[in-house]
Amino acid sequence: MIQKYKELDENKKNIIQIIIALSALILFIIIRLIIDYGGNNTILRQEKYKKEIVKDNSRYYTVIGCINKYLTYVQMGNSEDILLLLDEEYKNNFNITSSNLKNYIPSLENVNDYSYIGHAMYSKRLSESISKYYVEGEIKKDRFMGDIEEGEEYIEEDYFKPEYIDYDFTVTLYENKFIFSIKPGVSET
Repeated sequence: MIQKYKELDENKKNIIQIIIALSALILFIIIRLIIDYGGNNTILRQEKYKKEIVKDNSRYYTVIGCINKYLTYVQMGNSEDILLLLDEEYKNNFNITSSNLKNYIPSLENVNDYSYIGHAMYSKRLSESISKYYVEGEIKKDRFMGDIEEGEEYIEEDYFKPEYIDYDFTVTLYENKFIFSIKPGVSET
């Protein structure tokens, strides 16, 4: 085979070399695509950002508590407190002020109870005392659907109809200062 290659004229040798080079390039691209986009998307996000799944229940509930505190401020419409909790980079990127704040936060009515249910949480240590948590979950909106008439049997699911809104958060905990900042609706993936 090498003997036949040596006997070919220069044009045919160049064509064969180009075909071999293109085949190698295509093979490399295919392998890279399989590595980057094959498999479970959550696992890929974890590897891409070198995040770890949060397994510590105490840390999980601390972060969910931060999100619920933020939701309480949003529900009450307390713009000053909301602005204090929002991440500085987030506020700067979107030029958020008290006058345009409502465009960047979820719209929550003051007549319902809201809570956050985190389905997946990943952490990334930024420094020795600062950690960032990416939380995938949903806002649970409890709605009371009516009054119970006298003599009527009470069936909880007939009176409380929760709604769920998919919503992600990024929470940064400054552990030595016992403060946090939040980016609503941002999963940074």
